[in-house]
Amino acid sequence: MLDEYLIGDYIRNSPEAEVPIINYSYKEQRLGGAANVALNLKSLGMEPILVSIVGDDEAGKNLIRLCTENQISHEFIQLPDRPTTLKQRIVDVAYKQYLRVDYETTEYLQEAIEDRVHSVLMQQLNRNIEAVVLQDYNKGLMTASIISATLDFCNTNNIPSFADPKHKNFELLTKATVFKPNLKELLINKGIQNLDETKLDEVLNSYSAFKKLLFVTLGDKGIYYKDAVNEVNGHIPGLSVSEADVSGAGDTVLSALVYAYLLSTNAIQMAEMANKAGASVCSKKGVSRITLTDLEL
Repeated sequence: MLDEYLIGDYIRNSPEAEVPIINYSYKEQRLGGAANVALNLKSLGMEPILVSIVGDDEAGKNLIRLCTENQISHEFIQLPDRPTTLKQRIVDVAYKQYLRVDYETTEYLQEAIEDRVHSVLMQQLNRNIEAVVLQDYNKGLMTASIISATLDFCNTNNIPSFADPKHKNFELLTKATVFKPNLKELLINKGIQNLDETKLDEVLNSYSAFKKLLFVTLGDKGIYYKDAVNEVNGHIPGLSVSEADVSGAGDTVLSALVYAYLLSTNAIQMAEMANKAGASVCSKKGVSRITLTDLEL
């Protein structure tokens, strides 16, 4: 997806309605969604190959341009009848957000398009791939068939897989090597609406559906980790960030977990590095990348 910022100065509230007036100055465009994951992986020294769909529209052209400018290899299937997901934010010069407008469709892919995506994926997976990342935003690309085929291939060929779920495909994605829901998605999956914070650890420790490496991001409270194979679990407290901007933080945490895993670190070290990455990116304005310096413990 493409993240776009319309930036200007706050003037006053409108006399027409209780809304602010922003005097527009300029526009910024950044890689968002799975493209933000790819950008962070690239920034950490890896060579991602981004597989996705884009529309035959201005946002799609800009997404392709930004991937090219950042030297991110990409295999995009261009669909003339489907818009590129675009998040357009109206912010002031300090990136205080006043409004976000989303342009998208979240309908699942038609079978013929799904087959094309599957074909491209299999071509890429049969290369010398060290890891596979599935970043699911429930925008319609990640169908049950595509998720299952990808994870089955990874598990059969001993390729580590990393998954960041939303609610629709939650259980399917638990087959990944590393599973990283946020607390909200985990609670939705467990059918919990209101959580007593004193029972947080109890709820997290009781989650037994995942059999490998589980990391649950807890916002400003840090990150919970569980290594089911080695029977290790714990909680890394959050790092203090003033005026945190959480845009893209989940993408960054997932990227840090990929990097840490490929360094052969253990679950505790992975959680510490991911926690540091999350705090670092929240201190930046807008959807941003991290660097190796940001991961130093």
